[in-house]
Amino acid sequence: MEKTDYRVVYSKRKSIAISIDSDGMPLVRAPKFVTTSEIETVLERHRLWITRQQNRQAFSKEKYPQFVLQDGAVLPFFGREVTIQACHASKFFSDDKSLYLPLSTDHQAVTDWLKGELHLVLEQKVAEFSKQMRLEPPQFSVTKAKTRWGSCSPANRLNFTLYLAFCPPDVIDYVVVHELAHIRHKNHGTAFWNEVASVLPEFSKYRTWLKENAGLMDFYDVKKAL
Repeated sequence: MEKTDYRVVYSKRKSIAISIDSDGMPLVRAPKFVTTSEIETVLERHRLWITRQQNRQAFSKEKYPQFVLQDGAVLPFFGREVTIQACHASKFFSDDKSLYLPLSTDHQAVTDWLKGELHLVLEQKVAEFSKQMRLEPPQFSVTKAKTRWGSCSPANRLNFTLYLAFCPPDVIDYVVVHELAHIRHKNHGTAFWNEVASVLPEFSKYRTWLKENAGLMDFYDVKKAL
């Protein structure tokens, strides 16, 4: 691969990690001491995986066209599709099929509402799984991250992307358990995956769902609101 085919973020980490950015570009996270030659060797070794991920991402983006806030628009909402209905109401409310918005609602208001709804869901799930995994419930935040569904800081603070509001509940469970497991295991080694599997034996299907639906991070443009 040529140098222009990827981006690199250097840090104090101990190993090289590769992911695919929201625009389909390989993103390399590498230790500061790693050379360009070493990075390109790793990229070449993972060329087939990178191509598969890029193809999967392209399919996912095609699956989720850009969302436009207007009456009749369809929005994924915690695993179901709801239709935007503008009406004479003083606040947001929803049922199984529709999301009702005041006539004057703008993109910022929708984003703030989604963020609040997701925060409520995550509060319950973080508390529930922390107890099951015998952990103290950590602090968490909802962010506008577009490259990761969740993260765990060195200080064990969790971050979850706003786009989880568009995912089914079981998938959100997996992301929460995944990040909680990082409190004990700061890598993706065998012990980490064994812990995830002990809580969610079928976690692999949720992991696959997230990869196949990565386009959810692009169809709703939070930059208009956050």
